[in-house]
Amino acid sequence: MFRLRSASFILALFALGGCTLLLGYGDEVELAPDAGTADGAAGLPDASSEGSDDRPFCERQSPRPTFCASFDEPGYLSEWHESATNNARLDRDTSSFVSGPASLRISLDRKDDSFVTAAASADFTAWADRPFSVAIGFDVQIEAAAPLETFVVMASPIVMFVPNRASYLVQFTGRLLADGSTVAVGIVEVTNGPDASRQHPSSVSLQIGRWAHVDLTMALSGPANSARLAIDGAVGFEGPLELTAAGTPSTSFGLATVSANTTAWTYRFDNVTLDFR
Repeated sequence: MFRLRSASFILALFALGGCTLLLGYGDEVELAPDAGTADGAAGLPDASSEGSDDRPFCERQSPRPTFCASFDEPGYLSEWHESATNNARLDRDTSSFVSGPASLRISLDRKDDSFVTAAASADFTAWADRPFSVAIGFDVQIEAAAPLETFVVMASPIVMFVPNRASYLVQFTGRLLADGSTVAVGIVEVTNGPDASRQHPSSVSLQIGRWAHVDLTMALSGPANSARLAIDGAVGFEGPLELTAAGTPSTSFGLATVSANTTAWTYRFDNVTLDFR
């Protein structure tokens, strides 16, 4: 079981190598127009299309993970506690998905020069101030990114809160490479008080336009923490986590920050699961 934060608005600010991470919650989201179903080039096969099981993705999971969201129903953020948008959008998108009929589409949509965010979050207070391990899975598809070398924090799969602030994050990041079709990814640890960060690049990248499945497992049990990041089963990073994590764990999926010169970042998530132990 997970319990959700009672505060209606929480803002966490970090500095990381010239990039600023902002997490906000509480804004409403809008439904995307129905763009039809995905074809084989747009999505991965859904188990229901193969006749094996026609139940929604989360209902097919056995054992059931601690948290599961597949964005398929009209109330597509109902599993999440809070969401927020500023200079970016969160939309239910039926044009491309892994499990039908929809995915979550995140897109940069600048209106002014203020911060950028578009994220949904959930809290897991049962694991507050105690060691835990977590297996996180999600499908991701990058639709567009520009210009070259553009940087984005695509999600913060784990955020640890102490009273009045976020104290530790593990971010999932992307950077568009010079070929214009490959996105280098990795995980970044960030702490606040004292401010520090550690980057853990992945040797496995994402290709624009293609769905990929990401598995991130972490042990946050004290002084000897570790993580393993795999993309479509290929391990891109496996090793120790270097900064100290403490507090109440939360998760945030969606755009947290982009490079200042970014003109486009659009991507989708589907079938997000977190399983705490």
